[in-house]
Amino acid sequence: MIIGCPKEIKTREYRVGLVPGGAAALTGRGHQVLIEKGGGLGSGIPDSAYEAAGAKIVEKAAEVWSRAEMIVKVKEPIASEYGLMREGQTVYTYFHLAADRPLTKALLERKVTAVAYETIQTDDGQLPLLKPMSEVAGRMAVQVGAVQLEKGHGGKGVLLSGVPGVRRGKVVILGGGTVGTNSAKLASGMGADTVIAIRLMARSGQAREYAEGREAAGRVPTMLHTITRSIEMMQSKISADTAAAATILIEVNFEAVALAGLRRWSEGRRYIPLGEAAVEAALPRIIAALPWIGR
Repeated sequence: MIIGCPKEIKTREYRVGLVPGGAAALTGRGHQVLIEKGGGLGSGIPDSAYEAAGAKIVEKAAEVWSRAEMIVKVKEPIASEYGLMREGQTVYTYFHLAADRPLTKALLERKVTAVAYETIQTDDGQLPLLKPMSEVAGRMAVQVGAVQLEKGHGGKGVLLSGVPGVRRGKVVILGGGTVGTNSAKLASGMGADTVIAIRLMARSGQAREYAEGREAAGRVPTMLHTITRSIEMMQSKISADTAAAATILIEVNFEAVALAGLRRWSEGRRYIPLGEAAVEAALPRIIAALPWIGR
């Protein structure tokens, strides 16, 4: 099979669909790999590395698309690439078609076999190709939020870690899955006062294990074990006040997460399973307290 990897042209996308190791694995199995010239430069990979792996460097993206039976990308094709797709061609990439009707229509019209990384599942329902993207997103959320807190970016001039004599910043994370847990890792690692808000205990495994691991290791107890399972004991007013006091609010998935009854204890902030009913009551106050969200 001829497998092609064109250079990513979506704005601010610097990754590449195939690294030299992947190219070597494919060529070692008898496939021909075509890499667009300069395709890996955004990721620090020179053309020579691909040539050493047995791939062929092609001058133009159009040639990669026209010759390859299968295209391997990172991001979904943009409008200028629709015309390069052809019937019977297989395209592997992150598509996220639910938010892109024009692309969906183009794929159907051109009769392309589109395989979306984010939908590939293992037998136990895990999403192995989506997980690393979620890990990146979770960590970047805190990093970007910290930058937005700087005065030069319209923030309040808050340093998440604080300094002696100055309180730490506060981070509230809605959701304790892969994105939320990775956000918490970075936020607590930076020394921020951190809360993970989760709805169901069944979804809190990653967050709970991380929090208890930090506590056992004697690290800053910014996240601790669940303190209650009783939704009846939680009050939306408490949750709204707590969230409104946050320096950074990270929304992971509002459909799966709700704010209710977050409490602050003397040893640090905690996370608990939540009831959905309080979201609508809490959200206006959260947004009002954190006007930079959504900018």
